[in-house]
Amino acid sequence: MPRPRASILCALICVLGHAPAAEARAKHKLAQVSASIGICTSVKNEALTLRPWIEFHVLVGVSRFFVLDDGSVDSTPELLRHYAGRGVLTQLQPFSEREKHVYKDGIIRFARRCYMQALPELDYMLLIDPDEYVFPLAPHCSLQTYLRESCPQLQTHVLLRWTVFGSNGHVLRPRASPIESFLWSGGDCTEATLNGSHGIPCGGTYTANYCNECRHTKALINAKCLRDPRHASHGSAEHWPGRLDLAAPQCQPGHSPRPFDVSAEEERNSPPGTVHQSLQAYWERHRNNSHGRTQEQDTPKKCRKAAVAANTMSRRWTGPPPFHRAGKGCCSGGLALYHFSINSQEAIIQRLQRGARSGRNQSTWLPQRELNQQLSAHALRFARSLQQALVAAAAGIGVPMPFDVSFHDLPHQSLSCSQHEMRAFRGGVTVGVHVPLVSNETHSGPARCCELCAENAQCEAWTWRFDYETHDQQGSCTLLRDGTGDEKLGLWHHEPRAVSGIVVVDECRMHSPPIGGSG
Repeated sequence: MPRPRASILCALICVLGHAPAAEARAKHKLAQVSASIGICTSVKNEALTLRPWIEFHVLVGVSRFFVLDDGSVDSTPELLRHYAGRGVLTQLQPFSEREKHVYKDGIIRFARRCYMQALPELDYMLLIDPDEYVFPLAPHCSLQTYLRESCPQLQTHVLLRWTVFGSNGHVLRPRASPIESFLWSGGDCTEATLNGSHGIPCGGTYTANYCNECRHTKALINAKCLRDPRHASHGSAEHWPGRLDLAAPQCQPGHSPRPFDVSAEEERNSPPGTVHQSLQAYWERHRNNSHGRTQEQDTPKKCRKAAVAANTMSRRWTGPPPFHRAGKGCCSGGLALYHFSINSQEAIIQRLQRGARSGRNQSTWLPQRELNQQLSAHALRFARSLQQALVAAAAGIGVPMPFDVSFHDLPHQSLSCSQHEMRAFRGGVTVGVHVPLVSNETHSGPARCCELCAENAQCEAWTWRFDYETHDQQGSCTLLRDGTGDEKLGLWHHEPRAVSGIVVVDECRMHSPPIGGSG
């Protein structure tokens, strides 16, 4: 057993007179546990999304938020003041005219502000938007715990790969949190994308790897390694840091598709040849001379190997998809980044009416972004705790939020079931049918259907249908798992006398009071 061995080893160290060294290691470990993680973001009219977004990230370990309000006219400023009063949010000042003149690219301008103002107060920094949710996959519930156990201490940054969600059939924007209301995404990266090729070109048929969206996305920045504002010196700074050659020499580089991009302005303002020399020295330092391989973490090749090695694990839908597996050389595989890019069909219409963005053809691009092919319910592990946090937050803000899911606990197991009323799954592979549903001594109806699914190792989801003729708690229970092609668990449909659910593995329960409440 690991713990007895550790205890014996500790005792021997103390007897031999090396207790100070052991104490130092313990303090070092404690420092890692309390690592501060912050988010730097810009918002505009995000009153409907900001509260669940902040409360969710507090649950997973984010302790500071640095937010620039870009001219909101809804109740966003009030929410920002509320969380600033709770001590977890710092409002960034608008850009001066001089800043706008010196840094004309808005992305570079904002990223530099984050590096200069937010990063010095943090151990790790995330540059994400209010429609993006970052969390550790099962069995972890805390970003700090996951980073401590799975990532090198001095890795420059951890690359986070998008899982992109479509409207999930919502005509209007749901008022519940997105981790409850959006459960279908664009699915997995393809083997070609993970191999390092560019996927389907922009403008082609939209898939999960369209324009590399599932491969190159956002980054978790390690402040021990990247403190220079020049790490944000190129146009993709919100997605990954540039100028990794400016990192501390002892740091191990995380993967970036274009780590050495520099702006023309930086080239002009640097002494001739200095940028090239710095990049060349970095390249030599991190190259394996005997095999010619870079020492980067989280490369597509390393992450693909980690995914293949982990595919023998038992299947449950709150387990990670194939390209999200942690392993040697791929600590990013255990972290998810959910991007709820389209919150309703109404939003598609509104964005089409606003016209083009960044040179894209909106009439082609937005409908292709309706990604609802793959059941991706991993964030449900946090849904119940988020509901509790939002109830407490309503006491301080005065505006309650509706919920879209309830839960049924399973005794003596690390499992529970989500329960979604008036919904039934389409498709899927049937692994069991119980008609009429036989009740046990304590549970009937949907609760019993949940228990039957949990008892079946192949079952990932279920649908219970109320008996139309007897009008009692008897009904039919269909146990399902995901398949391929026509047997995939498709986007569910509205059915008044149905309840559907998903088996939730390693649910994360809230053990500390939420920050948004009044006490």
